[in-house]
Amino acid sequence: MDELTIYKNRRRKARLAGTGYLILAFAALPDILRKRLFIPNDPVATSNNILANLSILRLSILGDIVTEISFLFLALCLYSLLKDVRRSASQAMLSMVLIAVTMTVFNTGIEIAAINLFQSTDQLHGFLLLEVFQTLSIPATFFFGLWMLPFGYVCIKSDFMSKFVGFILLIGSCGYVIHAVFQIMSPGTSEHFLFISVIAEVTTIIWLLIFGVKQPCENRKKFNTK
Repeated sequence: MDELTIYKNRRRKARLAGTGYLILAFAALPDILRKRLFIPNDPVATSNNILANLSILRLSILGDIVTEISFLFLALCLYSLLKDVRRSASQAMLSMVLIAVTMTVFNTGIEIAAINLFQSTDQLHGFLLLEVFQTLSIPATFFFGLWMLPFGYVCIKSDFMSKFVGFILLIGSCGYVIHAVFQIMSPGTSEHFLFISVIAEVTTIIWLLIFGVKQPCENRKKFNTK
């Protein structure tokens, strides 16, 4: 396979990954929607909010599932792209994503069960399930950060990915992990750490969608052919 074909195949995989990552970026929207309905320490008010806005909550659950499918698609595209650079690190990246996706999709089932309890006027147990749902999202956050570590490492080691993006991913990974740690140790004080991760992920999405992969150094004009 000639260099031009290899470059085009890599660029296609990178842009597919970027598309999946862009869809995944909307994962915050379902969480924003549901947070407006939850009233801490008030099962009655929470139940009233949910019953009055069931379509919003169900839409947020569907959004979670769609974004997790996109997350898995993203990871598979990246694995196909990066496995020949560092196979073990690429496998670690894919494993982290599989764990995060499994945990999050399982968690949506808990949220659906909570809705059913609220509809049957069992406010206390419905609220309890929502508390479980929110608590289980904390360990999942660790894996949302940890998968970026091998991803960033492989980018740094690759000769066709951006090393700058690789270092940004390593920093962004720390943002998620620190956020999860603070959610356990001191809830409600760690939101600002996520800003680091957001910058890292937006940078990565832009790189994957616009540039894809680096062009070979020789005959650069030749490789600009679409």
